[in-house]
Amino acid sequence: MRRIPLLTAVALVATACFSEKPEPLEPGAPSTGAVTASSTANSFTPQILNVLQGGTVTWTFGTRPHNVTFVQTAGAPQNVPTTTSNTASRTFASPGTFAYVCTLHAGMVGTVNVVPAPTQPTR
Repeated sequence: MRRIPLLTAVALVATACFSEKPEPLEPGAPSTGAVTASSTANSFTPQILNVLQGGTVTWTFGTRPHNVTFVQTAGAPQNVPTTTSNTASRTFASPGTFAYVCTLHAGMVGTVNVVPAPTQPTR
């Protein structure tokens, strides 16, 4: 049986699971967001989060260890190492779709869709 390296497997799963395009956001859409890594289950809530370019997402971790490992994509922020009872924030400077997984728990996945910030009209 041939083994697939972990990052290759993560990329394959993410490509299959996260092919959605970012949904358009309403005017005044959030520039920040929050994700909770469950203390009792292998899940991120919400699983899909939309924020504006330049926005920040904060992950909250309970007593169960989790991490946030982004699929290697241009513009993806730094991974969040395994942690418990803590928070970690990442800023998304580039628009795009950024899939991530918890490498400790199979099936624990999420996506941050980052849409371009609206441009201000010049006067």
